[in-house]
Amino acid sequence: MNGPANVQEELDIGKRVVDLSNVTVRTRVVEQPVSEDVSLQRERVDIQRRQADRALPPEEADNLLRDNSIEVTERGEEAVVGKSARVVEEVIVRKGTETYTQRVEANVRHTEVDVDRDGTPIGGDDRRR
Repeated sequence: MNGPANVQEELDIGKRVVDLSNVTVRTRVVEQPVSEDVSLQRERVDIQRRQADRALPPEEADNLLRDNSIEVTERGEEAVVGKSARVVEEVIVRKGTETYTQRVEANVRHTEVDVDRDGTPIGGDDRRR
């Protein structure tokens, strides 16, 4: 004849892989104003008049006594802006693993078998009969 069984739970601990978090690395463009002083040069036409009193030969007088004009172009520098890009930092993304210990706590159950004879508990080794 079979009677009640003494049953005991055991704790089985396993592992599984889960997603913990996402790390996002992104770039964004940020503009910032930059200014720099540049030294530039330009030509200036200088017109001077001075008093003169000299005799001219007739052929030179004929050349000078007609409508005439001269044009002088003033030249100058202007700032030219160019841009070039340089890599100033590189970001390296790697994944690694680390090992750590986590304490797992749980309640396990078991049954206890009590034996009594005529309502009186039987103690010691007699309990197992």
